[in-house]
Amino acid sequence: MRQRLLSLFGMFLAALVILLPASGAHADQIDGHWCFKKPSKQLSIDGPNIVTPHGTRMTGTYDRHGFIYQIPKNEPGAGSFVIMEQLSDDVMHLRTGKTRKDAEAAKPQTWGPCPPNIS
Repeated sequence: MRQRLLSLFGMFLAALVILLPASGAHADQIDGHWCFKKPSKQLSIDGPNIVTPHGTRMTGTYDRHGFIYQIPKNEPGAGSFVIMEQLSDDVMHLRTGKTRKDAEAAKPQTWGPCPPNIS
């Protein structure tokens, strides 16, 4: 009986070790300068503050690996939601939709860190 319990416990630990890396490791934080298709579109995040791709300085909903804001009136797509999720140091997904639910379901754009001379 003891041998069987140890065997089951060993299998449980092995499964746990295999599944942990699959959970999607996040980078340190989403803060920084992000670019899409080289530097043609860029944005900057610093805590709850953002400079949008159209240059508007505003605040949004921030957490360490994500950011959400509603596009302001003076920009194309005004009122739409933008949801960003950092997947690694080099990959951030950005989704846009008329509602938050639409944005969550939208196909993501893949953004990366801006080149060093862009900020």
